[in-house]
Amino acid sequence: MAATPGNLAEKIAALEKRVARLEKEVGGKIPDPEKEFENQLYEKAKAIVIREKKASVIFLQRKLVIDYHRAEKILKLLESEGIVGPEIGVGRRKVLK
Repeated sequence: MAATPGNLAEKIAALEKRVARLEKEVGGKIPDPEKEFENQLYEKAKAIVIREKKASVIFLQRKLVIDYHRAEKILKLLESEGIVGPEIGVGRRKVLK
């Protein structure tokens, strides 16, 4: 059976109802393992940056064994929280805390 826009809309609505019912049963939002991992990774990166007083994409890549884009995203979050400053020169950042 081929999927049609109407058919997909019905399936999406049914899935959303099912998720809402399951969330109600477990007493809140269903935990997202990927988001939980990202939060743990962020906290680990934050601790390393503050302890080592170093912040760069390459530094985080090496310390956390993660890809470039994930390290860059973490640094931007650290900057938005005032943990590190903007880029100075090629990839380096001043640690503010």
